[in-house]
Order: sequence, then C-alpha cells, then structure tokens
Amino acid sequence: MATRAQAVVPLQISFSASPTQLLSNFTQTRVGPGTSDFTNVSTIGTVSITRFDLTTGILVGAQATVNTSYALTAGVTGVAPGNGSGRTIDATVNQTASISIGGATIAGSSISLAPKCDGGDCNNSPNNNSRSGTGTISGTATLTDLASVAGTGPGTTLFTARSSGTNRIVNGANITSGSVVSNYSLGSTTPASNQYSITYNYLKFSAPSLSPAQVQTSQTIDFGTVFAGSGPVSQNFTVANLGDINTAGTSLIGTGRATNNTNFSTTLTSLTNLAAGASQNFQLAFNPTTVGTNSETFTFSMQDYAPGGVGLKTTPLVITANARVINHANPSFDPLVSDLTTFLNFGNLQLGSGPVTLDFILYNIGDNNSAGLQLISFTNLTSNFTTNFTQLANLPGGQSRIFSMTFDPGTLGLFQDIFTFNLADFAPQVPGGQNYTLTVTTRALVFDGTEPVPEPGTWLTMLTGFGLIGVISRRRAAVRSRAALQRL
Repeated sequence: MATRAQAVVPLQISFSASPTQLLSNFTQTRVGPGTSDFTNVSTIGTVSITRFDLTTGILVGAQATVNTSYALTAGVTGVAPGNGSGRTIDATVNQTASISIGGATIAGSSISLAPKCDGGDCNNSPNNNSRSGTGTISGTATLTDLASVAGTGPGTTLFTARSSGTNRIVNGANITSGSVVSNYSLGSTTPASNQYSITYNYLKFSAPSLSPAQVQTSQTIDFGTVFAGSGPVSQNFTVANLGDINTAGTSLIGTGRATNNTNFSTTLTSLTNLAAGASQNFQLAFNPTTVGTNSETFTFSMQDYAPGGVGLKTTPLVITANARVINHANPSFDPLVSDLTTFLNFGNLQLGSGPVTLDFILYNIGDNNSAGLQLISFTNLTSNFTTNFTQLANLPGGQSRIFSMTFDPGTLGLFQDIFTFNLADFAPQVPGGQNYTLTVTTRALVFDGTEPVPEPGTWLTMLTGFGLIGVISRRRAAVRSRAALQRL
C-alpha cells in the first residue's frame, strides 16, 4: 500500500548584479546618391550574474528581471562637394534595445531619430549633425532554456544586451558617400541604478530509500531454505521517497539483474513520481525449481521526477536475494533405489543358544541438497524381537546408518514380527516436509536340540500363515515404495 504526500513546492534563490554602463557604436554607409535601407542587430555588451549550481538541487524554473536605462545618439557625415545643389544626407534611425538570458528577452522602448546634414556640414563630424533619444528596459521574463543558466559548481551566466531595428540613409544627387553613426549607452553611469537579477526555482533531490524511516539504498532478502517444487514464496519490500514538500518525486527508469536467475521475480516493474514523504510496497518472489543455492541482485535505477527540470539525479536501490532449494529425503534399505521394506531371517535357532543379532542399513539417498531424515516413532507386534533403531535425530542426505535386530531363542516355536518405522524430513523451519513409513519383517524358528529339525513339509505347513503375512506385508510396502518414488 502506498502512502501519499503533499504537492511539491519549489524553493527559490536569487542573485543580482549592478554593472557599469555599457557603450557600443556602429556605422552604416551609403555610397553615391540614392537610398539605402539597413536592418541592424548588434550586441551592445554582456552582464555576468551567478548561475544556478546543480549541486544545490534540480532547476525547475527561473525568472529574470531588468530595470535600466539606455540612450541612443545618431549622427550623419559624408563626403560632399564644396558647392552646388544636392548636397544633403538624411537618415532615419529606428532602434530598440533588448536584454536576453536563458531563452527569454526583455525589450525596451523604441527610439526614433532623424539626423541630417546639408552642404558643407555633411563633411563635419557626425557629432555636429546628430540627434539623441532615451529609453528604458524594465520587466520580468520567464526563462525557457534552463540548461543555459545552470552548471555543476560555482560559475556565472550572461545577460546579453542587443540593439535591433532599421536605418535608412538618403544621399542627395551630389553626395559621394553618406554614413550614419549610432552610439549606444546602456545603463547609467551610476551602477546602482542598473539593476539585473535572476530568481531560480529549484527542488531538493529526491531521496529514494528501501526504508521509510531512514536512508537505505541496499537490502538483502533471504528466503531461507525451501523444498524443490513447493511453489512460489514472496516477501515484501518498501520503496520510499524521504523528504518534504520541497523535494522532487522519484521514478523507476530501469532495472538491472546480475545473473538473470529467472527463479526470482519482482512486482517493481513500473513506478512514476513517488512523491516525497510517500512510500509503496512491492514483492520479491522466488520459485524453487532449481536445487542448490540461488541468488540474484536487482538494481533499481531511481531518477528524480521533475518534468522539464535540469540536473536530475539517478540513485540506485540494490536488493540482493538469496535462497537454498533442497530435495525431500529419500529413505531406503537399498543404497541405489527406493526400497521401504526389508526382511530379516534369523533362521533355525537351538533353544537356549543365546541372543542373535542381525544388522540392517538405513540409507538417505541423495546429497547435501537433500533434507535429513529423522525417526518420529515406531511400532511392532510382539516383544520377541528388539531393535536399537529407537532414535534418529538426523540422517543427512547421502549418508547411511547401521541398526540391528536382536532375538533370544528362549522359547520353542516359530516367531515373527513386523516393525513399522515412521520417519520424516529433517529440515527445521522449512515448511512442506514429508513423512515416510518403512517396515522391517523378522522371523525365527526355535527348536530343541533333542528333537530333529522339522522336515521341509512340516516347515511348509508351519510357515503357511507366516508366508501369507509376509506377502501381504511386502505388497503393502511395495505400494508405499511406489508412492514414495512418486514424491521424489
């Protein structure tokens, strides 16, 4: 579930400058009688001001303000004969000053001048045949090219002052050449009167974290040990954006995986603009299909969310996932195949000849990626036979243990028993363990040494009942054995 935060509010920082007066001039000339029109765009000068330092945050907007004056003086001069008619130079000057920064322009008022000369005066300095006008540049503009006023670390950016407009020169019939000279002065001779400023709107960098309480950019998720084929398991993790209302949102722009282990997957595949102060839960899932140690490292690339902003930062969030997959135990009386029943025949024993012991071996077929095997309980039918297989805490995969059955021939007759051993997977705290049933069938015949051992026909009659029991026992065991194999 996600938590929400308030709408983001940019911070502001402002810088100002009060430069000295800027001076500039340009000349345009018409050779011979007639009229010439000129389109003029020229740079008057530049003013330095502090740029936005991208180590401070993300620049999301800026406004520039200018308040200054400018003056234009235009004069005409040329080459004219000493006498005669047609010795005039007439000029029309229409110019506007403007100041630009970051794709925005603040224009001043237009100045129109009409300097002229006649006769011999046209050979004099243009200062003798001039007109003057003044204007102001005052206003605020929103910058559209934020990248041009930003940089990493301290530095400056520029206001650029330009003049633009049209000039016309009309030379009389006897004028050899005529020129108009324009002189600009931008700003007052008193720097304090020349006001330039810029205000930057910025956001703090987002603070993506795997914890809503503190900065945490890495996390390990351990699925522990699970049985193969037991189905997907999942764990939750949280992505948070620490900060306040002055902090940018954060978005997922890419996901990297170290090993491409397809047993791991995540629901964090898309995330756009997780606001500061908010968090959202996701899942990491593991499907235990590959036995052994499984691992994967996810690197989630989180980037500041500030559309149109300059200086976006990317922060990696890293989650390492681990899991161990094991097979179920495979108990057997055979080291190669699953065999859940065995038969111990003590044979023909003379009365009072003393206890006889037969061994049997219990195997856990598998390896170190198999569950261990533990004895839960056992039952048998009589007290004629005893066993030392009464406890088993853990028989690891790939190992075996020797146990024994003991019979004391103290009474004449035919003796038999069926031991049923109830075992289970030994894998502490691993859900989904299985149970197993193994049987050991025993038989012994005790005779008196003064009497002959029964003939085979007599044996057949005596053992008919026992044989039927043995057959039934083996059939039941075979069914259990097949079931156990199906579980593997």
